[in-house]
Amino acid sequence: QLACPLDLGCHSVSYSHDVFLKASSILRRFALSSEPVIEAFELFAVAVKTRLEQRAQEDEEMGEVPEEFLDPIMQTLMEDPVTLPTSGQVMDRSVIIRHLLSDSTDPFNRAL
Repeated sequence: QLACPLDLGCHSVSYSHDVFLKASSILRRFALSSEPVIEAFELFAVAVKTRLEQRAQEDEEMGEVPEEFLDPIMQTLMEDPVTLPTSGQVMDRSVIIRHLLSDSTDPFNRAL
């Protein structure tokens, strides 16, 4: 079973439902995986698409968000704001965690 937090798909910048559909088609066409795994993958893709649509609706209902509530990198509403120790910048915890997985520096001043 495919397990992944659906919030990974909540950033429409990095999500394309067409890519999921093409991947599913390739998996099936070349018999690269079993049918139950491919079906689970397709269900996951639908769940991510549905979650993205829900988030878009929530964003629309909220209206204009004050700049200080937006993450400075992703420009999304901060759900868990944290202050970075070296630059003093405030950003969403999930965004800085993703950044730190590939780079151990502060994204604003490159300090360790």
